[in-house]
Amino acid sequence: MDCIDCHTAVGLMGDGRVHDHMSDQVDITCEACHDPQFSTADKVSAFAGRMASLNQKVPSLNGEPVAITRKGTPLYNVRKEGDRTVFYRKKDGVPIQIDSTSPEKPYHALKGHDSLSCQACHSLWIPQCFGCHLSYRESGMQYDWISDKKTPGSWEETRSYLRFSKPALGMRDNQIVYPISPCQ
Repeated sequence: MDCIDCHTAVGLMGDGRVHDHMSDQVDITCEACHDPQFSTADKVSAFAGRMASLNQKVPSLNGEPVAITRKGTPLYNVRKEGDRTVFYRKKDGVPIQIDSTSPEKPYHALKGHDSLSCQACHSLWIPQCFGCHLSYRESGMQYDWISDKKTPGSWEETRSYLRFSKPALGMRDNQIVYPISPCQ
């Protein structure tokens, strides 16, 4: 799978609104494919049909329901076909049957499982930065995107060690366990 198979334009470029928390901006979730909501609404179908027609690798829509994200963004490559959920890879159109999240699976029924995010168990790696340094250089110049010009002073970020490894786990304010990226 590639990044574009899951991440949507809304997720990458925003939905045009200012959010107080970054998590409110997120469009895609694990459940969008593994416990999907489907739609055949005209607006959803029209957008999904247009996207599928632009990507000749994914089969054209023929009235099948398409999955939608929690914000209602159509996932034109995730379809309801009979009693199956089928995911089509965007680069080559290869179909993959998606297993749904299944509360009856033994590991999903373990005590405390309700306090785990999907990523707590299903993330294989996370970037881990050690020896990060942020330096301000008075003599440098840096482009200021707000004023649309170069301004005096520049910030530089360096690190002495970066690895991709199994994630550490931590608890967020909502008391749910998520992978975290450690730093010194």
